[in-house]
Formats: sequence, structure tokens, C-alpha cells
Amino acid sequence: MIQKISTLNSKNKLILIALAFILNLVLRLPSVPHEIGNDSYQIHVLANSITQFGFAKWWINIYSVFGLYTFSYASSVPFLLSGIQQLGNFEMESVVWVMGTSLGLFSMFSAYLMATSLSDKFFFRFAFSLFYSISQGILQFTVWDASTRGLFLVMFPLFFYFLAKENMSLPKKIVLICLLFLFLRATHNFAYFGVIVFVSYVFTQLLLSIGYVASKIKQHSVLANSLYLASLIFLITFAFLTKFMMVGSRYGSFLVLIVATARYVGPILIFAIGGAAYAIFKDSKSSNEWFMLVTVLMFSLIFFSADYGKFILLPLTIYFVAIGFKNMLFSGSKSKIIHIFIILIILSSSIFSGFYNHYRTGDSQGYWYMKEQTNVAGLWARDSMELSSHILTTGGDVWRLIAISNGHAIFPSIPPVALTYDFISEDEAINSTIASDIFSLSYFFDGPYVQKSGTYFWGKYDWISNFPVDDNRYKTFIELYDIKYLVFDTYSYRSIMSNIDSKKSKVYDNRRIVIYIAEA
Repeated sequence: MIQKISTLNSKNKLILIALAFILNLVLRLPSVPHEIGNDSYQIHVLANSITQFGFAKWWINIYSVFGLYTFSYASSVPFLLSGIQQLGNFEMESVVWVMGTSLGLFSMFSAYLMATSLSDKFFFRFAFSLFYSISQGILQFTVWDASTRGLFLVMFPLFFYFLAKENMSLPKKIVLICLLFLFLRATHNFAYFGVIVFVSYVFTQLLLSIGYVASKIKQHSVLANSLYLASLIFLITFAFLTKFMMVGSRYGSFLVLIVATARYVGPILIFAIGGAAYAIFKDSKSSNEWFMLVTVLMFSLIFFSADYGKFILLPLTIYFVAIGFKNMLFSGSKSKIIHIFIILIILSSSIFSGFYNHYRTGDSQGYWYMKEQTNVAGLWARDSMELSSHILTTGGDVWRLIAISNGHAIFPSIPPVALTYDFISEDEAINSTIASDIFSLSYFFDGPYVQKSGTYFWGKYDWISNFPVDDNRYKTFIELYDIKYLVFDTYSYRSIMSNIDSKKSKVYDNRRIVIYIAEA
């Protein structure tokens, strides 16, 4: 059997790839009626605004394109959504599904390209492509979700491909890497991961280009491998003991890392143990194998970060999974138990990913997608409210309703929405901005400019929700921000909703979403 597998012809390889493509497509077929997540709806609102106004109103300067200025957002995904919608004349919610599914399918090929630059073995390439594309870490952000993290995770393997690809001229590499970095920077803050990957590649190539060093590593491979493992353990231990980039308990961060990695990778994680051991202790490593190991070493300090660790671990862990899977497949064992085990692992990974793609456990199962009542209310707002009508809300599912209303019902759910829909002027936005410390991590991940304390609109909304609608502070607030409607999710009750039926004219009520005229 092993001999037959190792000598697959091109036709059978294409069949395997086609089956993997079909599996990816089936896993992404939706089982819920509407768009998933919360961040997705905020990007949905920004995409609506581009279609509505013809340009990004949150762009104040060049930094705004990349989400590096106050009241801005990384622009690639909103522009992609708006462009697809205008070309196809679809509903934006349908566009979100089309784009997410397309990106999910493309992740097969971006991962396959990355794998081709790292190995000439078909089954390593196939395993990396399959397991990466059907992992929960990819599926979660590429199934009816406009999250910018999805686009980043799909495109990130190309960074490895451009760097590690042989027979590519240096100028071509530089141009492609720079263009990809700019695109990823306009997608998500995670683009800075690319800098670390680039440094890892340059360091590896420079080190191995020194003939004396390369020969010593080859002659004393056991020592070199042991030093690498010791360095990796030291850096991880250092990060753990010093709580580097951790929030809260170090033990809690450790458990979160383990659980999140298992959740994002799935049952195939078991292959990563053997794959990592093989990659570290293998003799006569290629330069690209050292490149991947050095990349792991460079990233080891941020593994415990709740914001970044699980995302950077995803492609690195799948790399080791693919090595472990390939090694077990070609272990030479004729035992049917090994073959059955491999089949069961692949099936369990598909089932695991499919389950979490269509269900949620714990508290999130009640709100991971938009309910039909919210959708109907959003459609009513689209048909009955004037364009760009400012609303006052206490939150809840109204965060999603404003996306469905196509810019007819708006509140400043995130800062760029506030600027886009004139809750704040451009001059006021600039005056609300201060520069970050260039030597701080927030300079790179939050941006070189941040908002002054006390200028966040949601804080003002949260404050005014504590007062009844006949309070003078309420009257001042709705006049200041030209509030036309009060839109409440009955599941998100606040003091402002107390006895409101006797004080304001109700214009819509479906038991979940209630809308009133806001006049003072």
C-alpha cells in the first residue's frame, strides 16, 4: 500500500486535490440563516458606506488606509466587499458569504504554494494544504464572516512562499514581498508577523552562507540540534516566567494557549509532536528547514499572547503536523492499524471542523449569528428610515441591525463609523488625536496615533443609557448628535428604556427589536 501511495500518478494527485476542494466547499456551506460574528458586521457597515458615498470617508491621511490613524480602519476588506457588491449587484450579506467562501477555498492553494517552497514531497504539500484549509482557525474566519483576520490568515502563507521559493530572482522577491506586506498591512495589524518571518529568513540565509558555519552545523548536527532545542526551551521559559505579552495569570495564559491551539488545529494536533521532533533532530537540514525552525524560535516569545499567539501558531503547527502525517504515512509499517488510525484522524478533523462550523458550545451558542428578528428589523429600517439616520441604542443585536439597514440606521459602533456618518467632524477627529510612544508595542499594533481619553463615542452612549428619556441630559444629547430614532434590543435593557412606551412614540416592535421616535 505504501509503495502504491508513494508512486501516485498525476491523475490520482489531481483527484486527491479535487476531493480536498470539495471537502472545503462542503464544510463552508452555511447552516445558519445569517452572517456570523460581531466584527464582521462592523466591516459590513464600512463596506456599505463605500458603496453609499463612493469613497472611504474615514480616510484623513495615508495612515488611515492602513488603520493606523484615529477613527480609521484597515481598508482592504471593506473595499473588497464593496467592489464585489457593486460588480455583482448582490446584497452585502451575500457578498460576505461569497468572499469568505472564496478565501477559504483559496487558502488551499496559498498553503499548497507555501508547502511547495519547503518540500518536493507531494504528500507533505497535500497534507499542509488540506489541514490548513480545513482547520478551525481558518474556517472560523472564512465562513460567512468578513473578519480581516480571515484574509490575513489566507494570504500569510504566500509570505513564506515568496521568501523560500527557489529560482526566483532577488528583485522579483523584493517587489512581491513589499507588495504583499503593504496589502497585509492594509488588512490587519498581524502584518508585522511578516517582518519577523523576513528577519528569520535573512538571518538563516546569512548564517548558512558562511561556509565555516554551514560546515560545522553539518559536521556537528546533533550538537546544533540540541543547541536549537535548548534555545527554544529557554525563550519559551523566559516568556512564561516574565509574563512577556501576557495578560493576567501566567498559568491561565498557558492553558489558554493549549486550548486555543487545540481548538484551532483540531485532532490532527497529535501529528505535530512527532513532526516537531523530526524537524528539530533531523540531520542534514535544508536551508528552508532551518528557516522554518528559526521562525518558530523568533515567534516563541509571543506564543503566550492572547491576541497573537494562537494565530501565529496556526501555520507553524500545521507545518509540523504535515511533517508528522507524511512520516507516519511512509513509515514502512504494513500494519492496518496505522492506516486505520490515519484515516480516523482525517475523518475526526473533518468532523471536528464541521461541528464547530455549524454549532457553538458554551455561552456563545446564543448569539454567534444574527437572529431573524434582527434581520427583519434591519430591513424595516432600510425601507422606512432616511439615509444616514442617527440612532441611540443600548447595544445588543443593534450592532448587527445597522449593517442590514444599509446606512439608514447608524450609531457610532466603532470610531470610523462615527467619522463616516458625521457624529464627529474631520477637524474634531484630528483634535482628538495624540501620538503614541515610538518605543512602545502599541505604536506598531495600535498605531502611531491614538484617541485621547474620553473621546470614545460608545462611552458616551453607555453613559446616556443610565438616564430616562425625559431627563435634560437626554434632550441635550439627541440634539447634539442629531438623533432621529431610539432603537433597542429588549435583551439589552438599560435605565433609558424604563417606562418608555408612555413617553415616546413607538414605530416598530417585533418583541426583540423596538424602535421609537427620538424627539426631545
